[in-house]
Amino acid sequence: MLQFYFLAIFVNLIGGLYFANEFLAKKFPKVVNVVEFFGNSTSKLIFAIIAGITGLFLIITVTPGDVAVVGDLLIAITSIIICLYFLKDTITKNCKCAECEAEAVVPDAAAEVKPDAEKAADAPAEDAKEAEPAAEAPKAEKKKVDFGKACGSFYTAIDKFKTAIGILAIALAVLHFCFPAVVLI
Repeated sequence: MLQFYFLAIFVNLIGGLYFANEFLAKKFPKVVNVVEFFGNSTSKLIFAIIAGITGLFLIITVTPGDVAVVGDLLIAITSIIICLYFLKDTITKNCKCAECEAEAVVPDAAAEVKPDAEKAADAPAEDAKEAEPAAEAPKAEKKKVDFGKACGSFYTAIDKFKTAIGILAIALAVLHFCFPAVVLI
């Protein structure tokens, strides 16, 4: 569909400019600073939704004459990466839960040594915790998949290669615009 073709170019160009902003600001100081536009979390969320929908529809829609999925695969993948990054950034900036606030605390502050008087006061409470019924022990032994930890490595990798992903997204957007009938872009 022509609409998603245009959105794919738009999402990858703007997302690429956002990702590669530090690199481009050094090389081209007069380039518009896209990061300032995305200072508002609402604009990030709307852009993330548009990028996600675009990436999803590029994968599932095939126009007659196209090779199934291959024609838009790279640009769809970069759109989805942009979507996930913007969603994560929006959610973590607006999150007020205890887990997010605990991540903001300096790790050394959490490992403070308690004075002896406080240790003695906490001892009876710890003994009560150890005396939990045996029925609850199997529940605690269930292995949980830490989704946040798995996603954390994904976002760490994106942060590490943010400039490269941004330049790739810009290049794909330009190539997709200039050569719309080429199968591999």
